Amino acid sequence: MIFLSFLIVALGHFENFSLFGVFTSLFGYALFWKGLATVKRPFLVATVWFALLQGCFLFWMTSIEYQGIYILFVYLFLLVFLGIQWGVMSRLVVLRYNILLIASLWTLFEWGRQFILCGFSLNPLGLALASTDYSLQWASIWGVLGLSFWVMWINLAAYRQKHAMAAILFLIPYLFGVIHIKYHDASSNLKPISVAIVQTDLLPSQKVPMRNRIHDFISHPVQWENILKCLNGAPKADYIILPEAALPFGILKNGDACQELADYFGAEVIVGLDDKNFNAAFHFIPHSDKWERIEKQVLLPLAEYLPFEWARSLTKYYGITEFFTPGSETKIFTGKVPVAVSICYEETFSSYVRKGRQKGGELLVNLSNDAWYPYSILGEEHFKHGKIRAIENGAYLVRACNMGVSGVVDSLGRTVSKKDTPGVLFASFVPYSYKTFYGFWGDMAIIFLCLLVLFFKLAQNIILGYPFTEQGSG
Repeated sequence: MIFLSFLIVALGHFENFSLFGVFTSLFGYALFWKGLATVKRPFLVATVWFALLQGCFLFWMTSIEYQGIYILFVYLFLLVFLGIQWGVMSRLVVLRYNILLIASLWTLFEWGRQFILCGFSLNPLGLALASTDYSLQWASIWGVLGLSFWVMWINLAAYRQKHAMAAILFLIPYLFGVIHIKYHDASSNLKPISVAIVQTDLLPSQKVPMRNRIHDFISHPVQWENILKCLNGAPKADYIILPEAALPFGILKNGDACQELADYFGAEVIVGLDDKNFNAAFHFIPHSDKWERIEKQVLLPLAEYLPFEWARSLTKYYGITEFFTPGSETKIFTGKVPVAVSICYEETFSSYVRKGRQKGGELLVNLSNDAWYPYSILGEEHFKHGKIRAIENGAYLVRACNMGVSGVVDSLGRTVSKKDTPGVLFASFVPYSYKTFYGFWGDMAIIFLCLLVLFFKLAQNIILGYPFTEQGSG
């Protein structure tokens, strides 16, 4: 039973096995707890089970070609850390703690991970509800943390043999999704816009000169030549969008060329480029002498910022000697459509993308570079998070990735077009956006609910003497 649950949940994580995602959200974890109740060391078994599960999801981190051997220690630390969290929760399940209490604690655990170093925002349990477009619409109310709370609630109800409750909870997101999609699929009076997304598909050593890999480097003029060749064969677009750190030598060597690109094609250009101490996105408007800049706020430790001084010798060994400064505020690009930009890993944080929407962004744009873990599933994993951000904020999302998955996702999380090979992806769409409940209250709604459950259960225990556990078998 434990092995079967592992198989269901593991396959349910990937969109190609969407039916297993449905099974996971309904009984995948409940099946595991059923098996766990029969073993002698439930905490240890649960810890190992979840660590191995995360090991499958995060296996892309084992690519050491550009990260160095140290990434394996990060990988193993995450597996142990996440496994222990699950072990604690599963121990409470076996001891028959109240199901709302357990669901609340797990949701708070997932939320709390976002505040450690750069934060760990990957693989929330709620991704099980991302297996269908209908169930995923529930994120427009509660966000991805709310989906995790819901998946835990359903599975705990199923485990405790509260089958009617589990069935009702399971159906609610799907029924809501059907109504939500039908309502927002109504025709819009907005004018369509078009984008030309450039996927350069270069490995890090091909894009910038790297020690001991100088023979890989493709010269700066040749990189520009390849970009222009792609664009010359593409239809005219309102926006030309290039990925994070699209070209070597930053804004200093590429700013004028980007402006000329905007002038020549008569298109607004959004591009990721380094700017001294910042990893930034730039916006160029045709025949304008003003450039807009948005700085990346969520930096990755060791790769983009140094969390500990003792780690300097470690990063120097891999040729990383300079680090970025995080951006201090959320901005939007003005132009044909107000644009909220996230850079790479920021896209996996609901709260950061929501800030851009609150600032007035009507179109979400993400600039990424997943080439640091080449030929892995990271691109698809990253793209899945982008779909959830589109639903949470009720806005179209355009993704430009150097290597990974570029594409366009509508405001209901449905893929309009996508590309994972070099070249230009052209797409035309009506940028229909709408206000969502999640956009109004963000993560605070589900966090407040979880804290309220904890407070209520604690008050019951202290004042009325009610136990945290529930009676009965199962």
